[in-house]
Amino acid sequence: MSFASQNGHVKGGWQGGRGWRPTTDDVTQASKPGYLDGGGAWAIDGVYEALDVANEYYFDETARKLYFWPNSTQAAGGGPPTEELVAVQLKTLFSLVGEVEDRGAAAKSRFAPSKVVRDVTIEGIGFRDAADISMEAWGVPSGGDWGLHRGGAIFLENTENCTVAHSQFVRLDGNVIFLSGYNRNATVRDNEFSWIGHSVAVGWGYTDEEDGTDGLQPRFTYLLRNYAREIGIIQKQSSFWNQAKACQTIIEGNILFNGPRAGINFNDGFGGGTRVKGNLIFNQCRETGDHGPINSWDRQPFVTDVAYGYPSFDAAMTNVTQNLIWANYGSSQGFDTDDGSSWYDISSNFMFQADGYKMDFGGHDTVLDGNLFWKDGGDDQNCINTADFLYGHGCRYTNNKCLLPKTRSIGHTSGCSCPGGGGGGGGGASSDNATRKPSDTHCGVVLEGNEYYSFAAAQLQNLTVQCEGKIPTSFTAWQARGNDAGSKALVLPTDDALLYMARQTLGMPLPPGPPPAPPGPLPPAPPAHWPQTCEGDCHRAHHCCSSPHTSGCSQPTCVIGCAVAQHSASRAACEATCKSASGQCKYNVTNTNITLQQCMDCTNDPQCSPQGNCEDEKACEKGCGFAFNRSHNTLSQ
Repeated sequence: MSFASQNGHVKGGWQGGRGWRPTTDDVTQASKPGYLDGGGAWAIDGVYEALDVANEYYFDETARKLYFWPNSTQAAGGGPPTEELVAVQLKTLFSLVGEVEDRGAAAKSRFAPSKVVRDVTIEGIGFRDAADISMEAWGVPSGGDWGLHRGGAIFLENTENCTVAHSQFVRLDGNVIFLSGYNRNATVRDNEFSWIGHSVAVGWGYTDEEDGTDGLQPRFTYLLRNYAREIGIIQKQSSFWNQAKACQTIIEGNILFNGPRAGINFNDGFGGGTRVKGNLIFNQCRETGDHGPINSWDRQPFVTDVAYGYPSFDAAMTNVTQNLIWANYGSSQGFDTDDGSSWYDISSNFMFQADGYKMDFGGHDTVLDGNLFWKDGGDDQNCINTADFLYGHGCRYTNNKCLLPKTRSIGHTSGCSCPGGGGGGGGGASSDNATRKPSDTHCGVVLEGNEYYSFAAAQLQNLTVQCEGKIPTSFTAWQARGNDAGSKALVLPTDDALLYMARQTLGMPLPPGPPPAPPGPLPPAPPAHWPQTCEGDCHRAHHCCSSPHTSGCSQPTCVIGCAVAQHSASRAACEATCKSASGQCKYNVTNTNITLQQCMDCTNDPQCSPQGNCEDEKACEKGCGFAFNRSHNTLSQ
């Protein structure tokens, strides 16, 4: 297999990293174009009838006529647009490419850089108008969601100590700076990027399958004090920095905003050893969801020598610290540690409108310490949401401040005894090291010294943790089980106190004078108390909707069953009415003046949990049962 064809590629127009499949079972064809098929997505170009949006154009080759839809109102006046139209041809403006030696298949590392380009600086230059790459050949760099075209306006391969600095990049329609294969100590600093078609900077290395010990990857890349906005104008799977099979990157002091997806994306966890520090990131995920301003995947493990100096599947810790991240638009977490993400130290960040920490699909060995989360938005994973961990590969969630202005739920853990015992999967978990199997799992999260803030009305039920079944556990009971030692439940801070916390977290200078008064404690939850009625029976059974005539999800509730029972001759008749009302937005109860409105929101009893907008399809029938059981007990007395 030649060096240039280690990574299969396909025709252009399909840039996602999911849905790829071989077009043949013959693996000897893996190095050839067309071996991988991108699946069902496709792109179309050159159709006159599709010219219907500003900034689109169509070229009629037969008539030699160019049609352009301007992004202005000038055309309404009858005159042509006054903008300059440029027919862009070049995709690469600067190319710095050394050579690679093929030592043969018998060599320990088959490929190695030979003639390396060194010590080139590109500085103080304005760049614009590189051509789009959407229909060029694309490949799958690793196990993340994104595909890539190996190319950019400035293309570096087999370089050392090359720098791009103090330059301006405007309206380049492909990737801007692409680090391909072996690159060491490349620096991208003090530049301005705007209106970029794809990604601003990309690092994509080479490996021999999962083996990256030959070092043919971008390492020790420095991205410093850049200003980047309006990213991903053409390709929505794009970012300021997209890292795939690269490691030991320093991303520091950048300002990143207005992008369709993550501002910083780690397509895999190759090697680790990266530092992300002191960046301001906001207005990301403006055209997508299920993502974050920083995003990572780690579905595909790699062997490197970064962690220990000898080959290992383990990665060195990547440190993400003192970043100010606003997770607005379609963002979930401030840092979405998705599918298998591991070996991250996430500390002293302020993440606004963000869920806290998520671990799913086998992620492990991660630390979250001293962060400030304001959870208002996201996708309801709140302060923490973790699956079970293998023993010895859990995570630490310590000294964090998590503010919950619109919910009482701290989040979810796999088991109510953390970190030891409990959990699911792997045939159960044993606390005995002698009998424990490698596949045994447990909660795996060490929680200590955290502060959880919520609105004062939460004292009706205190904060809760979802740790077993559907019924949440109160924070009081959660700590009584030995979890979250030294953690506190507090009332939400004032705006001044929040800003003071943010400055402390980010290591910024504090304002003069005394600090704002700290928030007070959130009172413990009093025992729930409901009347001895059918409605009280519903709430005791965790059916929380309290209105007798309204509900959500086109389903009647337990309390509605109580109301229907008052007009039913028998329990069977009551249950039949429940079944007839199921699936209806509006339902008139026979022989009554009652109309059920079932496509609205539930009004929840404040003491009851779990709260939601609707109940399951059997809830109404349970209400019938509660009502007729009470009626029977009354008659028997």
